[in-house]
Amino acid sequence: MTYRQVIYHQNQTEAYVYQLLSEMNIHHPLQLNMFDISNRLGVYLYLYPGNSRGVIDGEEKYIFLNKDLSRPELQQDFGHEMHHVLHHAGDQRKMHPLFIQMQEWQANKFMYELCVPTFMLHKTNLPLDKKDAVRLICVLFNVTPKFAAERLNRYYQKLSTINLLQGGA
Repeated sequence: MTYRQVIYHQNQTEAYVYQLLSEMNIHHPLQLNMFDISNRLGVYLYLYPGNSRGVIDGEEKYIFLNKDLSRPELQQDFGHEMHHVLHHAGDQRKMHPLFIQMQEWQANKFMYELCVPTFMLHKTNLPLDKKDAVRLICVLFNVTPKFAAERLNRYYQKLSTINLLQGGA
């Protein structure tokens, strides 16, 4: 078997997160601090005793995270709610269910990318054993094992698709 260079093309979400974090000079997992990121983006971040949510009030943007969540769960909710305050408008209580479903899908896609950015995964020496890779992602990116496993699956699925499209086996 010979080595081939796989050409990786960022999707729109990957490119957006890369640019967003690069502009903040965030290049390593340890720099993914939700308080620092929200502060740099002008988003007020609060821990409180209710369900996590993002709120836009005029020009002001707020993220309220459930203070009872674990640190990894807070990180994940932060990623989800950050997409809502950066890219969505309106009150979901007044929206059609299909539009809400679309917004939630978009926020979840963004959450996986913001919490475990592809450009950082590319630089990570992931173990060949999937369980070990999941554990490493949990430690490096401060996410839950379930989240890390799903993010790893998405990452490997895209790499497999690229390899197939480029004529790999």
